[in-house]
Amino acid sequence: MRHVKYKLILSTINIFFSTAFILLILWYIISFSIDRPLFGVIAVGLSMVIVSLNVLEEAYKQPSRRIPRKLWKILWVVAIIVAIYAVIYFWREYSQLIYLRAGSPTLYDLALGAMMLLLVILLSVVILGYAIPLIAIVFILIALLGSYLPGVYPLSVIRLIDSTTTDLYRGIFGELPQIGATLVAVFLILSGLMQALGSFNFIFQALWPLVRRSRRALVEIPVIASAFFGMFSGSGAANVAGTGSFTIPTMIKYNVPPKFAGAIESVASAGGQIMPPIMGVAAFLMAEYLGVPYAQIAYMAIVPSVLFFASVGFNTYFLAEKINIRLVQEDVEVRSLSRRRLLVEAIPFITALLSLVVALGVMQLDALLAGLYTIMIYVVVAIMKDLLFTIYRRGNLSSYLKSLMRKFAGGVVDTARSIGEIIIMLSCIQVIIVLMSSTGVALKLSLSLMSLGYNLLLLLVLAAVVAIILGCVVSTVAVYVLCYILVIPALLRAGMDPFIANFFIFWYAIAGLITPPVAGNVAVACRISKAGYFETAWEAMKIGISLFVIPVLFILHPELLHYDLRTPITVLISLTALYAFSSAIYGTLPEGKVLKYLLIRLSIVLLSLLIFLSTNIWIMGLITLVLLALLGYMRTIKSRV
Repeated sequence: MRHVKYKLILSTINIFFSTAFILLILWYIISFSIDRPLFGVIAVGLSMVIVSLNVLEEAYKQPSRRIPRKLWKILWVVAIIVAIYAVIYFWREYSQLIYLRAGSPTLYDLALGAMMLLLVILLSVVILGYAIPLIAIVFILIALLGSYLPGVYPLSVIRLIDSTTTDLYRGIFGELPQIGATLVAVFLILSGLMQALGSFNFIFQALWPLVRRSRRALVEIPVIASAFFGMFSGSGAANVAGTGSFTIPTMIKYNVPPKFAGAIESVASAGGQIMPPIMGVAAFLMAEYLGVPYAQIAYMAIVPSVLFFASVGFNTYFLAEKINIRLVQEDVEVRSLSRRRLLVEAIPFITALLSLVVALGVMQLDALLAGLYTIMIYVVVAIMKDLLFTIYRRGNLSSYLKSLMRKFAGGVVDTARSIGEIIIMLSCIQVIIVLMSSTGVALKLSLSLMSLGYNLLLLLVLAAVVAIILGCVVSTVAVYVLCYILVIPALLRAGMDPFIANFFIFWYAIAGLITPPVAGNVAVACRISKAGYFETAWEAMKIGISLFVIPVLFILHPELLHYDLRTPITVLISLTALYAFSSAIYGTLPEGKVLKYLLIRLSIVLLSLLIFLSTNIWIMGLITLVLLALLGYMRTIKSRV
């Protein structure tokens, strides 16, 4: 009984802080009435409080086995108290720290700063695992022991704490957490509200009637749904959890093997981060670093995202031919809605999408304002739609209002936690970046890469390997930020276009989401599908092969990003090549394995011709690839007969 009482108190406190956090972000975006560093202090502090409250709530549901239950709870209660006190202290001493004590903090400043640094690392372990926190700890040790390392500028303990915490412009309250609390947070709020108010459900309801006409639609639905959901989620793992909790069990129910169900959702969800108009967090950072409007980044990503989802669609099309999908007509009928009801359910989602596109593309508004206006329009339309529908059906208005409040409360808590986790992750990355620049490690590594000379091919291979390896361990935004500091300067020095270099790294960082040994998307999908990890990851890499191929096309065919008259023919040939390659990987071959292996090798050769040779060779390659596509189609007809 006491546990139930404590859970209720914690839940109430969590709702209070989450609501205050969301309202603070929206108020700051509207007014900008306080200094940005001070807002960063408040955002990071509240993020610590909210994440700690969620961990404390989970401690009642599933206590830690390694740490005694009471000690675990006391630890997080202390963390909450420290975070709240730190926000109050830095708020009160803000002008002193900025103007009078800059570079010479007091002992009390340093003690509180050290506790905040420790809390950032501890919370990062809870949120992200050990990868990023261990990197931060390694750089802290490098900074302290720099006198024993060649070419490293050592930092004293006072200087280290000052540069990472009490320096409000550079440390854990600096630029990256501030971007997370503004540009990223506004779209996460939009995504959370759409999830809470059920606007994503209509996607599945709209697509289910297609299942009646073709069994292949069952494996195509996750691709389409993840593309739409990815426009607003901006996170691969969140996309898997959001759409995969529905699509994976549904595919398994209709006889799709669990490894294929998990692989399809993992790849489609990874593509959500490259899907305009709202891409992953790293895309917002890319716009900031390149000094261009976010709308330009989203515009350049349209053609590559179309190629990616087309390739995934080709793979799932051929895969469906190999799977004995069994549909239950009664279940399909139950899931289908009338066209009028479906249109009503679609109004809030379509309104939000159109509002965002118009604000970013037509009115050329800043991404912050575009996101804010879209939230306001969406909330009004969604509530009016439900309210009018309730009145039309003569439903209970008070019950609807109670349900609406519960949905808002749940959405606010989930959204605040997502924002808080991202802000803390960015704070931990900010520590790494500050120490890399302060100790001279970043400059040393960059010069080491530049010492390779102007061998662009070697630099590209190295950059891709680094991005994929890091992408297996840490999040996409962490990979992008680290590669921006270490790798991209060398690529730019070798003469590469800045946009192409950034997109190249961005895509290979996303490829790490489906690449073993970690493959974060696959790990989440396997928890839902209950399939083997490595077999699911292998199928995911086959389905998502275009994630590894398309970035190479950026280098040799810049028209895929910088659109011109060559873009349509390049897109056409690329689609044909990807179709033939998909046919070779998953197409049915009654003649045996020898022909399949031969077809795979021939497709690889032809795709290589597309990538490396001149336009004159494209015609020969295109003719051969069309013949391969026809062969795959005839093979499919023959297998049906």
